[in-house]
Amino acid sequence: MPKIRQAIFSHPVSLFWYGNRRLEIELLMLKYRNRREQCKGVDGVVKLNESDSIQNSIIIRMNHIVREIRQRMIEEGSCVNDLKEIIERILM
Repeated sequence: MPKIRQAIFSHPVSLFWYGNRRLEIELLMLKYRNRREQCKGVDGVVKLNESDSIQNSIIIRMNHIVREIRQRMIEEGSCVNDLKEIIERILM
């Protein structure tokens, strides 16, 4: 608890910023999964439809957020550069 409390008091703006980005990514993931369920065919197989504008816009927004997070992490001195690793870490 003392380390968490110290992080909150020392860096409240960064913590709030990362928390908001994490929340947005989680919501986008839920929307994406719901959309995939809606795109299932009668046989239960997901139809891969690259022309689905909703799925494409969700993916584009998620990529934008992850790139924004990576940029902020680099500015703060982190050496993490892999976008998949960033998403995995932020959703832990």
